[in-house]
Amino acid sequence: MHASAILKALILGLGVVSIGFAQVHPVMPQAVKLAQVQKAVDGVIAVSLPEEATVYLKNKVSMTGKVTGLNSKSLEVSRDGDSRSVEISQVQRVEFKRDALVYSNDGNRRIRGENQKLLTPPPWEKVPLGAFQTLNPQKGLITVDLRGVLPPQRLRGVVSMAIASDYIVDEIMFTSTERVTVKVTPYARR
Repeated sequence: MHASAILKALILGLGVVSIGFAQVHPVMPQAVKLAQVQKAVDGVIAVSLPEEATVYLKNKVSMTGKVTGLNSKSLEVSRDGDSRSVEISQVQRVEFKRDALVYSNDGNRRIRGENQKLLTPPPWEKVPLGAFQTLNPQKGLITVDLRGVLPPQRLRGVVSMAIASDYIVDEIMFTSTERVTVKVTPYARR
């Protein structure tokens, strides 16, 4: 019975210590980073959309705002509390402002160019619109599934870069109603 009481006290003590440790040392950011690394390894790359964009339509009209949604049917643009959905077939391209605020993949707000631009890689071409998934529309965080889009060697290079940097989108060109070309720039993480 004495050993049982000691074991219970030890388990209770470890529980209190681990709860205290979790409060002092939050592991959530590390868990998020680990999830991002795992997705990158799988070929699903987290990218950031700057807060300001100009959307050019095929009828020569343009609009500015924040891209808050992208899927196979429409592009959603928000400005001053209003949101507008535009059919993909009407969109020619989206250019993101170079000095706009952007959220890094870990959710921290920054201005593009604050950290070192690593290189200008070739664009990701023929990306199916179904490859995009919005993670957080308010922060412009999305993922792009590049498996089967890029050749294996190039995909490995993109993945290795994504583990240590944030990809920020410069431009999305709508080459058809089903596929786009994405220009991105990787920036070193802080």
